Amino acid sequence: MIDIHTHVLPGIDDGPKTLDESIELLKMFEARKVKRIIATSHITRNSPPISEYLKAYTELNIEKEKHNIQVDLVLGSEISLNEETVKRAEKNELITLGKSNYLLIELPLFGIYPVHINWIEKLKSYGYRLIIAHVERYEYLTNNLSKLDDLLERDLLVQMNANYLIEKKTRKHAKSLLSNGYVQYVASDSHNTKNRTPNLDEAYEIISQIFDNNTSQLLLRTNPNRTIENKSIERIYFKKEKIINQLFKRHLS
Repeated sequence: MIDIHTHVLPGIDDGPKTLDESIELLKMFEARKVKRIIATSHITRNSPPISEYLKAYTELNIEKEKHNIQVDLVLGSEISLNEETVKRAEKNELITLGKSNYLLIELPLFGIYPVHINWIEKLKSYGYRLIIAHVERYEYLTNNLSKLDDLLERDLLVQMNANYLIEKKTRKHAKSLLSNGYVQYVASDSHNTKNRTPNLDEAYEIISQIFDNNTSQLLLRTNPNRTIENKSIERIYFKKEKIINQLFKRHLS
């Protein structure tokens, strides 16, 4: 499995504070059978310079090798959608997922307005492909699917957090979003070893039970891998929990 949304770099954001904490988190990923993760620390208005992300990434990779942890670590980031990050993008000062042109973006929590659409279009004009992080947090999208449709029509892709599928109280809604083709990735958004832990193995089993193993592979391995390789992403539709013969590929411009 490949996790495209994790917070594992030490001392960068609200993830691990120390290198030791990062190592313990990587060990948990390994135990949960995750083979590759993208380290997507937050980039916001007040984030440290990119050099700090690179330094933390290098240090963690070196320490990981000392502990013989068999998890491939890929550098990425989670970008807050605001004017400052759009300016950074114009100067090529953002960290994409791997060395692709995919960006994981965090939308405003309480609504999306014309200014945000303008920023989205600017990022696209710079050649970036955008993935919406943890879509379930934006009730203005998930409770008003026409707005989510509008973003999909603008060629945005969608990531759901595994917890939304694992928790029984939200599983029905998560299943609906998956069934109707709104989600291309499921990721952990893991931050620590206590309450925001790696959990893709649980999500894999649930998706396989609701749909099938091919669907789990698509959401947790194929699409993440194609993203890292800067390839097109498949958007798939379902009917009565079974895949129908309609695969829609979103091609890089």
